[in-house]
Amino acid sequence: AMVCGTPAIVSNQCGCSYDLVNDQTGYVFHTWTQLESILLNLDKNTLKAKGETAQQLVLEKYSYEAKFRIYIKYHTEK
Repeated sequence: AMVCGTPAIVSNQCGCSYDLVNDQTGYVFHTWTQLESILLNLDKNTLKAKGETAQQLVLEKYSYEAKFRIYIKYHTEK
């Protein structure tokens, strides 16, 4: 979802809630009440901003190109 510019809404029990999803890229909920609050308070401007940030993060850190750059850097610095 994030690579397509859609902010993620994940439970704190989801592994990516610690290193990928944050206040700038989406929403992390701990309880059903928090999820309900998030869903009831969504607005287009915030979703758009979080979606753009999420997409940028994924492309910079998790794309094939980003992983390839890390691989090349690692193997050329030896």
